[in-house]
Amino acid sequence: MVVGEFAQECDLAVIGGGPGGYSAAFRAADFGLKVTIIDDRPALGGVCLHAGCIPSKTLLQMADTIDRARRSKAMGISFDPPTIDDATVDSWVERTVQRLAKGLDAERTRRKIEIVHGRATFEDNRHLAIQGGDVRRIRFRRAIIAVGAQPLPHDVLAFDGARIRSAREALHVQSLPARIAIIGSGYEALECATIAHALGREVHLIAPDTRWLPGADADLVRPLERRLAKQLTTFRIGIDIKAVAEAKNALTLTLSDDSTIACDAVIVALGSRVDVAELKPPVTLDADGAIVVDEQMTTSNPRIFAVGDCTGGSMLADRAIRQGRVAGEIAAGLHSAFDARCCPHAVFTIPNIAWCGITEDEARAAGLTVQIVKTPWGASGRAAGSDDADGLTKLICDPANELVVGVGITGPNAAELIAEAALAIEMGAT
Repeated sequence: MVVGEFAQECDLAVIGGGPGGYSAAFRAADFGLKVTIIDDRPALGGVCLHAGCIPSKTLLQMADTIDRARRSKAMGISFDPPTIDDATVDSWVERTVQRLAKGLDAERTRRKIEIVHGRATFEDNRHLAIQGGDVRRIRFRRAIIAVGAQPLPHDVLAFDGARIRSAREALHVQSLPARIAIIGSGYEALECATIAHALGREVHLIAPDTRWLPGADADLVRPLERRLAKQLTTFRIGIDIKAVAEAKNALTLTLSDDSTIACDAVIVALGSRVDVAELKPPVTLDADGAIVVDEQMTTSNPRIFAVGDCTGGSMLADRAIRQGRVAGEIAAGLHSAFDARCCPHAVFTIPNIAWCGITEDEARAAGLTVQIVKTPWGASGRAAGSDDADGLTKLICDPANELVVGVGITGPNAAELIAEAALAIEMGAT
């Protein structure tokens, strides 16, 4: 920076154009603030829109359609075996992403929010230096950090974007080879496995953890485990990759028990890590490098807020959106607070898994007394008639007052049904 260099001014600088960032920017602008978004992507939406949530959910909808067609024969309805045109699939996903990106840009334009393309670094409590954009310096009254997180690497698997990929690089169907190994136990790994299997790939899913989908109660995950154990070539928990050997046309993975897997590519889906070193924020970080915030999304610096994945915890777009709205409201002078209890988790596998509020595992670990009410979907005529009986609805209640404090659902459309559960928890339903 040159001393005395002109600085563009704004009331609120939002660093990052993903769900948390644009939600914060839109909300603050709605209350009259002059807002500037700084983002290094050519379009708003972040990883969620361009390489994560939207591409994966679009592909998962296709996977569900394929699955329904294959299962319909038992009901007396036969289709020709589904055929998949990889190029058309990719084109549909890209058109979906671009349509949504245009919608976000229209919302930004309507609110007169400026966007600066580049990478930001804090100079002090009031100024940002911008690399790579036409604007070199921004002076702000307040700032919101919404820079997301980066894929967590594996000790022996170095990302190369081709043979060794992150989950963000796994959603271009034409580039998916015939044999895929996926390592990870969370939602990214499980969704990637669901997509790849539906698209006709040979799938090997392994994880070094002790259980699948660790954040959910084990009974919610069992229907999915039973299904994947039948569908996938390899489905193993508690196993890691200790070595990889590359040949011209294949990879050989040596696992921790010395067994091997032959594949064409590996998708590393071990989760994400926060890395804000380049940003140099004048705020307090926790032991994992995440930005420490309170329920108003305020950092240790009263001028600066943070939202979404860069604050650690559950790295979900829904959470980032809600946090962004709270931060935008606080920056505009309103009273607001983020309540994590009412933020649902949804996994779009077949079947869906979703939960909200406290889980049974969390309650037991905290020494809380809870009442559990379970309804297997096998008891539902609607589920039986649609061949969806392998599911579960679970309520976690406080026996002292019968308040619903947690809900879990496994089955088709659980990701939509959980919204009603979130409302029940928020309103204090019994």
